[in-house]
Amino acid sequence: MRVSRKILTFDETNRRDFFFCSDVHFGNVAADIKQFKKDLKEAKEREARILMIGDLFDSIYSKDPRHTPSILIPELQGRDDPIDFAIDLLTDILKPYADLIDGIGYGNHEESFIRYNATHPTKRLIHELELSTGAEISDLGYSGYVLYDLYKNNKKRNHFNILYHHGSGGGAPVTKGMININRKQTAWVYDLYIFGHKHRNIADNSVCILPHRASKPKNDWVEHRPMLSAQVGNYLRNYPKDEDGSLITYSEKREHIPSPIGGTFGYITL
Repeated sequence: MRVSRKILTFDETNRRDFFFCSDVHFGNVAADIKQFKKDLKEAKEREARILMIGDLFDSIYSKDPRHTPSILIPELQGRDDPIDFAIDLLTDILKPYADLIDGIGYGNHEESFIRYNATHPTKRLIHELELSTGAEISDLGYSGYVLYDLYKNNKKRNHFNILYHHGSGGGAPVTKGMININRKQTAWVYDLYIFGHKHRNIADNSVCILPHRASKPKNDWVEHRPMLSAQVGNYLRNYPKDEDGSLITYSEKREHIPSPIGGTFGYITL
């Protein structure tokens, strides 16, 4: 697991916003990049810190058994270098927001591509963004922690630990990912757990008990500490507009339920 350390500074509002997203599936004609850009614009307006936790790229090309030429966006069709150009296109989209991006991870789609093609599109995207903007963006890998030290007036006031995982398993139309949250709560400690992959949006607010030692034993106390969890949204329309009904999608064949579109915003306070 990866561990990244970040500093988060607060002003007099005592509030900082976050934008979490997963499963953009850039390069797939069914990806709603218009909504993705809209969410990024809102993140900039809110000065939200951004974490992207995998499957930014669809990464389904000719060697992948799921590949059909029609799933590619027009800009990539007929090119000898589709992954290189996809990286260039996504870099251009993310450049205006690079200073807000704390980390980018990869998911199962990139993992499959890396295994068969010996190149890492997520690492290359991070490199291009850092090189062109001077931003410092953590490579989040597939899972790990982002540890935020919270500062105000140049003094550390608290910390906030985010556990993330791209996600795994099927679509879970009944539980919608709650099992993943329950499993994490049994063995991991965090303030917020985020995951994607299942193309759903859910949130959970649980509490754990932590004992604290005071200067004198009689003043020891226990704290009710929230353990928040969220399954962040996706941008792949699994039932895209199809006027003549000829586009038989993977979701249609597997009888998946329609997926909500968009990322997840949140905030913390001191």
